[in-house]
Amino acid sequence: MRGVSIQVRGIARTLADSAHDHHVDHHLGHRFLDQYAETLQLAGAAVQACAEPAPAIGAPGTPPDERLRGAIDGTLAWHDTMTDMIARGTLAKPGAWHTYGSLMTDAERLLADLQIVARVAKAQAEH
Repeated sequence: MRGVSIQVRGIARTLADSAHDHHVDHHLGHRFLDQYAETLQLAGAAVQACAEPAPAIGAPGTPPDERLRGAIDGTLAWHDTMTDMIARGTLAKPGAWHTYGSLMTDAERLLADLQIVARVAKAQAEH
């Protein structure tokens, strides 16, 4: 969970810096922010699932590791889409490319750390 907290702090810092950036072309696009908020919601649900026995998100019978895997797969697919948009120059706010990249990297690391936490929790539960 220590790694998770480090990634969350990094995300919060990047978002705060972005909010206070006075360059209009550096602001993040709404489409990106909507998808990023959904990713953070899934990550938060995964943290909650590690702390609570009841499912925090997804179908009641779906194991937490499967829900987390879905969040990771969705984020990686979204990363591919964002990378393609950056390469084609089709981002709504292309001046924020550095912020997009930083947030995507932090989200991927956050989800990877959560996957490790889920594996450890599952192994402990089996013993």
